[in-house]
Amino acid sequence: MRDCLGRKLPDGVLITFRRDVLAESLWEYGEVALAERALHLNDAELYEVELLTVWHHLNDVEPDAGPKLQNGRVMARAAIEFLEGQPRDTTRQRRRTRPNDERYDTIWASRPNSAEEQRAPHEPPPQRAAHRRPRRWQRYKP
Repeated sequence: MRDCLGRKLPDGVLITFRRDVLAESLWEYGEVALAERALHLNDAELYEVELLTVWHHLNDVEPDAGPKLQNGRVMARAAIEFLEGQPRDTTRQRRRTRPNDERYDTIWASRPNSAEEQRAPHEPPPQRAAHRRPRRWQRYKP
């Protein structure tokens, strides 16, 4: 198997992701214009970015200083190489964050933030069982 630049990739290895996850990774590392472009990739282009991500995952060298290469940064590097035609590092070395409702990744926008939000409003908080079985070394007192 080879990527779009003709570099050999190992058989059976593929890193898959959605367009919105790729766009969010690009945004987190400071590539705002490329994040918008990533949302409009067709399936064949997304597949090529996935193949480039495999190559970058296996061949990119960890930086001597600063944060380690994480999957989001490797995805962003592959997308930069695909969209701009030249490999380069991301604008930011560390990720930036934003509120869930502003993310490209729509899964997070609909997900509750805490256990309080996950419970229905009328549902009481969970409580411990009233009766607990005595432990083996404890004596049972009726």
